[in-house]
Amino acid sequence: MLSSIDRLLIDVKKRCYQLMELKSRDRILDVGCGLGLDLARIRRRHGGDVETIGVDFHHALLSPGWEIAMNEGVEFVAADAGRLPFRENSFDVVWADRLLQHVDSPLKCLAEFKRVSRWGSRIVLADSDHASARI
Repeated sequence: MLSSIDRLLIDVKKRCYQLMELKSRDRILDVGCGLGLDLARIRRRHGGDVETIGVDFHHALLSPGWEIAMNEGVEFVAADAGRLPFRENSFDVVWADRLLQHVDSPLKCLAEFKRVSRWGSRIVLADSDHASARI
């Protein structure tokens, strides 16, 4: 069962990357980025031709593990998903993977995603309930 779930998750990630429709020089914000490994993977796929910024509330706890992504050119900011420290119209892609189920106010986060997104940008959300799928 676990192997079939893992295959599903791989497919979900691939679909999210497709939905981002990344172009040269896009600015990507990953809210709730954890270690930033997805952003590192995106930068490798695009030859570093995209700007990647990861936001996570627990920056101090995770910072030693962020070296891998930092070596790939990923930038990190410690911030709350409901109060992003960026100007309006800053990003071409805003992405959150398994974030909304962990925040107090998902609607506030969505409003922030919209605020920091440029006109015509893409907001890609993946928020499946992995915990109950593994029980």
